[in-house]
Amino acid sequence: MGERLVKLRGNRKARQVADEMGISRQSLWLYETGQLMPRESIKRLIADYYGVSIPALFYGEGKI
Repeated sequence: MGERLVKLRGNRKARQVADEMGISRQSLWLYETGQLMPRESIKRLIADYYGVSIPALFYGEGKI
């Protein structure tokens, strides 16, 4: 999950992405490093932000 999040963020700053999503930079870092799995509502928020499905983003099912 973490590697996919980092890949989707690309060269954008984590602070910018976190602010645009409305989550803390620390939470984004925990998700990107795989130390924390977001709750369902945050999974939807992140998937919608990147325009991908929850299964593809968080479970590696399909391409992102």
